Amino acid sequence: MPTTINGVGTHYYGKSAVQVRPGVCRSCGKPVNLTSYNTRLWFVVVFIPIIPLGRKRIIDSCPSCRRHFVADLEKWEMTKQLETSGAMEKFRSNPTPETGMAAHKQFLGFHQINEAMELQKVLQEQFRDNAKVHIYLAEAMVHLGRVEEAGPFYDRALELRSDLPEARIGVAERLLRQQKLDEARQLLDFLEKPGAGQLYSLVALEHLGMAYQKAERHREALELFGRLLAELPSVSQHQGFRKMVKKSEKALGQNNTILPKAKFSLKGLFQARTPGAPKASVSPKSALIIGGCLVVVAVVSFMAANGYIRRHRTLYLVSAQAKTVEAEISGVGKVKIPPGITSIKLPEGHYEVKIGGAAAEKTSFDIHANYFDRWTGNPAWVLNAGGSAILVYQRVVYSKNPPPGLFRFHYGQTFQSFDRITHPFQSLPKTVSVQSSSEQQVLTQLELYRGRPANAFIVLIKDKRPEEALQLAEWRLQQKPEDEEMIFAYVTKGPTNDIARTLQHVRALDAFNSLVNAQRHEDAMALAEWQLRQKPQADLLDAYANNGTTNDLARMRAFLHEGLTNRPVNIEWHRTYQSLLLGRPEGEQLIKEYDDLLAAEPENSGLLYLRGRICGDHVLGTTYFERARSADAINPYPIFALAVDQTGAGNWSQAKPLLDQAIALSPGNKQFLEEWELTCIALGQFDPVEKERRAKLQADPTDWQSAFQLCDVLAGQGKNKEAKTAVDELVQANKLRYANSASAVENAARAHYLHAIGNLAELEKIERADKAKDNKKMLFYTLIEEGRPEEAAGILTADKIDEPLTLLSASMAWRLAGNSREAEKWQDKLLRKLRSGGADSARTAALLERKFEPTPERLSAISFALPFKAALMADLSLIYPSQRAALAAQARRFNIARAFPYHLVQRATETIP
Repeated sequence: MPTTINGVGTHYYGKSAVQVRPGVCRSCGKPVNLTSYNTRLWFVVVFIPIIPLGRKRIIDSCPSCRRHFVADLEKWEMTKQLETSGAMEKFRSNPTPETGMAAHKQFLGFHQINEAMELQKVLQEQFRDNAKVHIYLAEAMVHLGRVEEAGPFYDRALELRSDLPEARIGVAERLLRQQKLDEARQLLDFLEKPGAGQLYSLVALEHLGMAYQKAERHREALELFGRLLAELPSVSQHQGFRKMVKKSEKALGQNNTILPKAKFSLKGLFQARTPGAPKASVSPKSALIIGGCLVVVAVVSFMAANGYIRRHRTLYLVSAQAKTVEAEISGVGKVKIPPGITSIKLPEGHYEVKIGGAAAEKTSFDIHANYFDRWTGNPAWVLNAGGSAILVYQRVVYSKNPPPGLFRFHYGQTFQSFDRITHPFQSLPKTVSVQSSSEQQVLTQLELYRGRPANAFIVLIKDKRPEEALQLAEWRLQQKPEDEEMIFAYVTKGPTNDIARTLQHVRALDAFNSLVNAQRHEDAMALAEWQLRQKPQADLLDAYANNGTTNDLARMRAFLHEGLTNRPVNIEWHRTYQSLLLGRPEGEQLIKEYDDLLAAEPENSGLLYLRGRICGDHVLGTTYFERARSADAINPYPIFALAVDQTGAGNWSQAKPLLDQAIALSPGNKQFLEEWELTCIALGQFDPVEKERRAKLQADPTDWQSAFQLCDVLAGQGKNKEAKTAVDELVQANKLRYANSASAVENAARAHYLHAIGNLAELEKIERADKAKDNKKMLFYTLIEEGRPEEAAGILTADKIDEPLTLLSASMAWRLAGNSREAEKWQDKLLRKLRSGGADSARTAALLERKFEPTPERLSAISFALPFKAALMADLSLIYPSQRAALAAQARRFNIARAFPYHLVQRATETIP
């Protein structure tokens, strides 16, 4: 503890992060409110703080005896982070009652009450049938002084195990507070048995006896006091206990006592000397000598303090990077800069620093102050790893009528020095004392900004400092281009309408999506068109077409039509244009439009391929693709189209070389890669797909598409544990990068994993628990795959569904359930959809209507996406029993993608007569 003699010594000043809890002091044993807080230890002269000796954490300070525990604040914070995060990590990886209680104890030990209460909810739910967990939670509530809140936990523990001593005692203590003494005694009967004192604490029995005595039920009280004497003979010499026994004996009129004779004690014989001696007096001469000595001591102390301060300057180390960064400072050596704030002591001087890790750089800095400024200057020196952290400077005026405070954000610099910071990385007081309305006190603070950078941007916008806001956003996006929140804020809340400036800092697709999400539709369309005129991009073209409304159709068609005559042919541009019009009345003009383009350039490979895409006839389309390939051997699109013809026929080994060639010619094409991966999986070549997806996740751990595909590949090999690890790592990465959307990713990842491994029962549970409107369709899909079409129809009826694959799957589920009437009802709507399509759709409708036999030639002439073709083959195997074995085998050849209706197709084709 700090000690001062005649005003010289050590003393605590300041108090922040105060936490108070009821408890029993471990020194004096009194029940008090124990206080914990952050403070600073000073060397003082005449109680004036001279030399700072470090920031401390005071733990469980007792207001009665003043005793407490103390720890170095930085080490306390670091230990707290390591211990609590380590305990939680153990619980997450091995969620047992023991690891859960250990993590909860860590939170309580470091006074993280909010975190403890959140974990309590998890433990209460996850281990609802574990009596020991409920006993632990009850005792934790008692530890926090929330005695009444402990009751339900004791009750639940007693319900689970009526023989558990802790549960019986806990419930009995509550009954005592309710004056239900006899009920409490029934629960505590095991403490009255001989030998109980060797096994249990008898405190509860003593409380019961005292309660009986207070209720004037002295006979029962005396019975319990007798049991205490029998089990604990030494208690007979305790004065308080003897008084209680004598009180009950007197009330009952007993002449004989159960107490043994009291032993002689020396306690109380020694008393402190009675005060009353005359006060000492000091002569003037002596006073002068003492005063002079004090002055000399003060001067020497101030000089020593100045030298001490010069040799013990604080350099604050801050970082906003995800991992600890290593730095090497000349004259100091290697230091670690973890995320957050740490500090080191070093003398004034010139330093060179080399920072490694993600922020590899070299710089130099000076730490120096004038002689007298060392006492009053309050400088702060900050080493910011990679300039990654945002610092907040605040200047606050305290007065009767204070003016608005001043704040600034500092970022992007590795080293910064600040003058006159009264509260470096400490909280400012809410109030200070001033003597009059004209008097004021100015305090300054430097703090690490712990909020999301996008929020700092919004703060500057609201404070009408737009240029500072833009500079902050542009710095952040240079550091973290994937920061979705900042992208959204910068694009939608920023003051600039300068598209060119926006696209210097934000990808065009991200800017477009942000404007769409902000419902600034016109701005989004204008930005996309501006960028597409400058530099066409496939992903932006796709987003532009898919986000346009019906009212935008004419606008988008006109805009895209402008680029049809550009040469060389931009195939993605044309594909977007075609996709926009196919299936609409305007699409009837497409064939004539491309015939006209081909008439002018009959050997243009791109136009030949594009003409084949829209012909609506699989055989004729193949002819155009072959001509396009002959016209330009390095055009990847016709090669890809021919590969899709082979995959559509289930000829995986013939498709693979074509896809290899297409990807070699266009390595970044996502559609090519997806078809190649499906082909590899169909051929049982899992390793190259796994390697490809792991490489993408290494580059971007938040890439959910790659994580889901990796999950599917691993599940397809029966590696369910590894599949679970893949989605868990995705969730963790998204929690670190995108806190706001992490829960949505977690839910989607869990659902995808359960579907991939075929655990549809568990998938149904979480979908039923999710009350979101969009989740109805997901639950519908799951029930269909489980073979429960009647329940599925109660969620979505046929008139609410337009997708051919969903209609086909529902029809097949009813057919499998033996209800042909309902199967035909769903199929009728499917047939209406197919009849309005192209040649392939018409052929499919004819097969389902039994107009033609499903010969291999007719089936291979139909071109659809694999999930639809797999479902079609499976349904036909039910419609044509004589061909069931062959059609079912074909269905399984196409049932590659682990998406709806993968499990339905597997079930429909698993039993072949």
